[in-house]
Formats: sequence, C-alpha cells, structure tokens
Amino acid sequence: MLKTTVHGQPPVTTTEHILTLVTAAGIRTLPLSSIASIEFTDARLRDELGKALQLLIESRDTERKQVDLNFVGQGERQVRVGYLVETPVWKTTYRLDLPPILEQEQPLLQGWAIVENTSDNDWQRVVLSLVSGRPISFTMDLYTPLYVQRPAVQPKLMASLQPLTQGSSCAAVVISGPR
Repeated sequence: MLKTTVHGQPPVTTTEHILTLVTAAGIRTLPLSSIASIEFTDARLRDELGKALQLLIESRDTERKQVDLNFVGQGERQVRVGYLVETPVWKTTYRLDLPPILEQEQPLLQGWAIVENTSDNDWQRVVLSLVSGRPISFTMDLYTPLYVQRPAVQPKLMASLQPLTQGSSCAAVVISGPR
C-alpha cells in the first residue's frame, strides 16, 4: 500500500510504501523502509509461499522449456548437450578487389556473413557454424530478417503399430473348416 503525506513549508509531498500485517493481536501497519527482513516461523506457510513464488516465476518465463535427459548404461561419462533455435538465414555479401591492370597482383574475392541475434539474450559462449548448401544470391537485402520454413518430421509408425480391434457394433462371425 502507498501512503502519501504532505508536510513542511513550502509543502512537500512524500510517498511511502506501507506493509499491512494481520496478526493475532490485530491489524498492524509498518513502513516498508523500517523492515530489514521477514522470517516465516511456520514451515508449512514458508513452503507454500515458496511454491507460489516458483509458479509465478515459471509462468512469466515462457521462453524456457524443461528438458529431461535419460542415459542407458552405468558409470560416469561426459555428456555434451546442444540445441538449435530457429534464426534468420545468415546473409552473405561479397567484394571483388581488382588490382590496377599494370600490377601483377591477383584479384581478391572477399566474403562476409551477417548473422542476426533476434533473441532477447546476449550471445555468450556461443559456437556458431555457417553452412549453406543452397546459396541465396550475390545481392540481397541485408537488413530484413529472412526465415526458411523447415519441414516437420513425422515419427515412423512401425514402432507403435497395434492390431485393429472391433467395437461392440460388429456382428459376430463364425468361421468353420471343411466338413
């Protein structure tokens, strides 16, 4: 709660945050600036508050996804985990440096890649590999992000095939052998 007071000459307005507590003795208000710490003596209440705050944190971070890793076998091993994130196609730009005709130097073709970080996070300890099996062109808009639609991968059905079962609406069929 905010408490606004006017005092002094000339009048000065101050705003102060107030904490309202319901205690066994009644309702009590304290200026928040006078409180150094709050400790919950009831462990159950402390745990409930911790769970509620964790839910608030998880609901605000929509970019974070939980990943579970399971390993088969026993013993310690080193594991390296990485992930891919959809990003704009990196853009190339080229420069052909031609020496004057009378000089004996070779022409030099220089190439650059422009890579965009469209996330809200700074890149730190990022390993970046630029690979192109399908170059776009030698001229391109270097400022507008460009995305390529990738195909969705469907799992093979062979691992989960099940026999067809008939419901109760099917008529009973009797098959008999030769007589």
